[in-house]
Amino acid sequence: MKTNTDDWNDHWGKQNELAEYNPGQILRHRLVFDEIEKIKKEVSVLVDFGSGQGDLIKRLSPKFNQIKMIGLENSEIGIEISKLNNPVATFYLADLTQNLPAEISLIKPDLITCCEVMEHVDKPELLVKNAHSMLKLKGYFIVTLPGGPMTKLDFHIGHRKHYDKGTLTSLLRSGGFDRISIICAGWPFFNLYRLMLLARGDALVGDVSVRTSALKTAIIKILGLTFACLFNLNFKNSPYGWQMIAIARK
Repeated sequence: MKTNTDDWNDHWGKQNELAEYNPGQILRHRLVFDEIEKIKKEVSVLVDFGSGQGDLIKRLSPKFNQIKMIGLENSEIGIEISKLNNPVATFYLADLTQNLPAEISLIKPDLITCCEVMEHVDKPELLVKNAHSMLKLKGYFIVTLPGGPMTKLDFHIGHRKHYDKGTLTSLLRSGGFDRISIICAGWPFFNLYRLMLLARGDALVGDVSVRTSALKTAIIKILGLTFACLFNLNFKNSPYGWQMIAIARK
């Protein structure tokens, strides 16, 4: 039976262990970390939109322990894993494209993060509007989204589209933001990594469709960490970078 591309309970159940070693995720978290470092004195509450299994909050918490961390996620398994990995943070089950429950909408964070979420959403502008509404005045919205061509895996896990500087700016403006800075990161080694995934085609889909063996898991971890090291040599911002990050302010 084919798994629904948006079945994140199934996805996190199978791939939770490997997600932490995904070099793309490590790159994105570094980029977000660097941006938070610049504004940390202005942030007391952070809400992570689409927090998955809590990896971003897990990476941020030791350094920014003065910030209250909250995760919003639409997967029950993701929430369960998040609570185990982040006992101090708070997590809520929420569909970020719908009207948010009162207990969530009343939270007024200084910062909302949203990493690799909106490419999975049919109407991402609704998520952006929720973020704009929830933020405090002068609050920050830090977003990462994929650029470049889509792989077979991207289609398999439900990517609707990838973004460039223009389309990401338009998306954020549609939700009410007008103070926007866009970074195109990742050139050249992240692009090389993405081209490698593109070349693997359907084989890559098979890797994530089942629980991997211990040997394959070890190989994937080693390759992931190797690329993560190479990503330290990427240009921070380049017209050719395929990892998009936006910093918007209310």
